[in-house]
Amino acid sequence: MTEVQKILKSFNSGDYNGVIKRSLRLIKKNPNLTNLYNIIGLSYQKKRMNSEAKKSYLKGLNADPDSLDLTLNLGNILKYENTYEEAEQCYKKILKKNPEHLMAILNYGNLKNVLNQFDDSLSLYNRALEIDHNNFTSHFNKAFLLQTIGKSEEAIIHAKKCLELKPDFTPADNLLSRMINYKTDNWHLISMEKKNENKDLNPSNKWNLLFSLALAYEKLGDLKRSIMLLIEANALKRKSINFTIKQEIDQIKIIKNIFKNINFNDFKTSNINTPNMVFILGMPRSGSTLIEQIISCHPEVYGAGELPELPRLIKQDVLNVANSSNLLSMNFNEQTSQYMKFVSYFKSNKKYITDKNPSNFLWIGFIKIMFPNAKIIHTYREPKDNCLSIFKNLFPGNDMAWCYDQKELGQYYNLYEDLMQFWNKLLPNSIYNIKYENLIEDQESEIKKLISACGLEWNANCLNSHKNNKPIRTLSISQARQKIYKTSLNLSDNFKSELNELFTVLSK
Repeated sequence: MTEVQKILKSFNSGDYNGVIKRSLRLIKKNPNLTNLYNIIGLSYQKKRMNSEAKKSYLKGLNADPDSLDLTLNLGNILKYENTYEEAEQCYKKILKKNPEHLMAILNYGNLKNVLNQFDDSLSLYNRALEIDHNNFTSHFNKAFLLQTIGKSEEAIIHAKKCLELKPDFTPADNLLSRMINYKTDNWHLISMEKKNENKDLNPSNKWNLLFSLALAYEKLGDLKRSIMLLIEANALKRKSINFTIKQEIDQIKIIKNIFKNINFNDFKTSNINTPNMVFILGMPRSGSTLIEQIISCHPEVYGAGELPELPRLIKQDVLNVANSSNLLSMNFNEQTSQYMKFVSYFKSNKKYITDKNPSNFLWIGFIKIMFPNAKIIHTYREPKDNCLSIFKNLFPGNDMAWCYDQKELGQYYNLYEDLMQFWNKLLPNSIYNIKYENLIEDQESEIKKLISACGLEWNANCLNSHKNNKPIRTLSISQARQKIYKTSLNLSDNFKSELNELFTVLSK
């Protein structure tokens, strides 16, 4: 076995520190092995050290500017950092040299998808399928996009094809479970149950499958089977994440300490020309997708969806250096400019733009500084129902590690409630609080008040949010495309014993 093969074996076994050390030693002896910078970069990515990964790819490209693999991985890192123009240049560079580079086409398609440029994204996925119709990833990506833009029947076809090509790729089962009506078609349920007997499924595919099965049984009305599957799925997912709730407790303590003695009238108004931003925030699964659907029915509003940029900028540039004594002297123009550059990628000419990232409830103080004229809409609902809805879902990435354990979920919800009380007291009349249950029970009245709170003139289109053809990427996609319904109210009453630990924490 060669040294390079040994390094690849170490990478596959998860020894990323070993891979980095051995690769750097080998490059020092053999400078021509520039592609080792790829595996170094990938190892850093596995360790969530993206800045180091980026440096490694750039070093490799400095030695070998024509490396397509290094260019691809650099493009993916840039996309992850939301520096989309630079990422696009990487993909274009690859495709200029090799027009049939499948991974460049797929990642370019993913980039266009993120930017809501769906026609371009779909064209790239179709191009990938023309090159290789039996690539399961191409079918999955296309299925995901088709679901996003409301073409569920076509999406199901490609998700099924994905599973034909790779039966153990259970994210496709997860996608299908959100689109299939199991009351009339249970072929997929039978398939998933058979798959669940497979002892060789890796943990990721297993928890995807369990969440999917749970949703299928919920649709069939078998709530007891559904909740037991959810308990198993959440436990398996939580086991995979290195996390302690103390991280969240400490972060919220830092935020409150920064702002506790702040008078927002003392801040200089930003000189950055910004559109009328509407930030829709709160806990996940609290009705934020529905609220955005309603608001973006208005002809003057562009619904941008869940934007990752504000949390990234604050965590990267501000949070670790800000405190109550230096906040007033800090200049936020650079962060505001970067955020607006990000928003400009969506090429909207509408007067208002929504950002419905729920986690922005953490950053309300910074929003008030960066966008003093922004409207802040806080969505909330009955705590037990909200937490049940979170517990029922598998979320992308690991940023919400707290949601997979009953005690931690309850603790986080209590932290959120405490912080929102802090913001509402600190910023009276700056936050419009809308309760999901009130919206459901008195739709027209609540919607009219909501539209007024956004500073918009009344438009009757806002009463027909289910007809809004705005693309939806969130887990609420199927609900948001239906008429507003009441069946989600008081669902938690069915699970008092199974979720006793969660409900006990919430009641404290």
